[in-house]
Amino acid sequence: MKKVTAVRLDDEVRQRLRSIASERETTVSALVALAVDRFLRDETFRDELADMEQRLATTMVRALTETARVGDDVQLVIAQVDQLIRFMFQVTPEIFDKEAAAIVGSRRYTGFLESFATQFVGRKRRAVFAAEVDKSGADDGDGQ
Repeated sequence: MKKVTAVRLDDEVRQRLRSIASERETTVSALVALAVDRFLRDETFRDELADMEQRLATTMVRALTETARVGDDVQLVIAQVDQLIRFMFQVTPEIFDKEAAAIVGSRRYTGFLESFATQFVGRKRRAVFAAEVDKSGADDGDGQ
């Protein structure tokens, strides 16, 4: 059941509503009811948009956090590669016998992979490993 609600309008607005109602062959009350209905739908839509925006912002913060973690992991990998290259240049002797070098290189590579697998498990372990890499890098720098 519809209830009557009084609305105060300026003369100009009231005249425009009468003109539009006449063109559409409807009443001013129907136009006002339609306008109110659209307004209420728009408000509901705005609330839904605000909720979506909040969820999107939360998702973006999570994505940025994960990106920062990935960046940390990349820095760790860079440090490990740096240590490996430093090791290769400082410890590996000049190669004269290619066959013997291939055997020794294969053994060293297998040892490296085994060491890497045990050291690089879990974020906390990676952080400890990275700290050790940084410390050994600083020690190497002091001795030269």
